[in-house]
Amino acid sequence: MLTGVTVPDSVIYIGSEAFYGNNITDITIGENVALGLGSIGDTFPHGFDGFYREHGSRAGVYTFDGYRWNAEFR
Repeated sequence: MLTGVTVPDSVIYIGSEAFYGNNITDITIGENVALGLGSIGDTFPHGFDGFYREHGSRAGVYTFDGYRWNAEFR
């Protein structure tokens, strides 16, 4: 089970449910990565997809503290 993911800056799209079933709490991701929407769930767990979009799809390091996502933008 994955708990952390680093998405290279060269990635522009990640399909829906790509990380479904993992307990990811640390994500390093580039700017404006398109995240797919699926029938089972989002691309990442814990509501990350919405948080990322709400914050302008900014590049940074995102951490989930068990209650909410936090971001350190690059």
